[in-house]
Amino acid sequence: MKKHAYLIIAHNEFDTLIHLLKELDDPRNDIYLHIDKKTGKINANELLSAVKNSKLFLVPRMKVSWGTISQIKCELRLLNEAVNGNYHYYHLISGVDFPLKSQDYIHDLLDADNKEYLSYFREGDDGRVFLYKLKLYYPLLGLVGKGVFVGDGLKEKIGKENGYDSDRGH
Repeated sequence: MKKHAYLIIAHNEFDTLIHLLKELDDPRNDIYLHIDKKTGKINANELLSAVKNSKLFLVPRMKVSWGTISQIKCELRLLNEAVNGNYHYYHLISGVDFPLKSQDYIHDLLDADNKEYLSYFREGDDGRVFLYKLKLYYPLLGLVGKGVFVGDGLKEKIGKENGYDSDRGH
């Protein structure tokens, strides 16, 4: 069986994240979850209980600001945690993404070939409204951010070694 690793970066919308974890819960998947350290009130047991068939690894938390080097460092942290698993495919997604196809469909498609699925956009491509974010350099973005989110989070605040309160996972 070829296993897949789902690498998830989350910071809010925890009800959606719970639904995502349940959808990815499959013995052919391992899930690596990072929750932004700026997020308050996290109940790791609630996250861990959403997964029955997959292994869920809670990756040590760090502060992440959109569009800064911290975003890349977070992705690398997830990859470093997952790389020893020798997975057939790695999926890097956010906590508010959701698969449009079943796990059977995704595994059948990706196990049948060894293609890489990457996309990119060039300036001038129609409908690429996000390019305005890339045209200017914001040197202080890492210091001031785009704003602070607290959110409702889950039911209890975490404060242990890696920022999670649980006996399972990392």
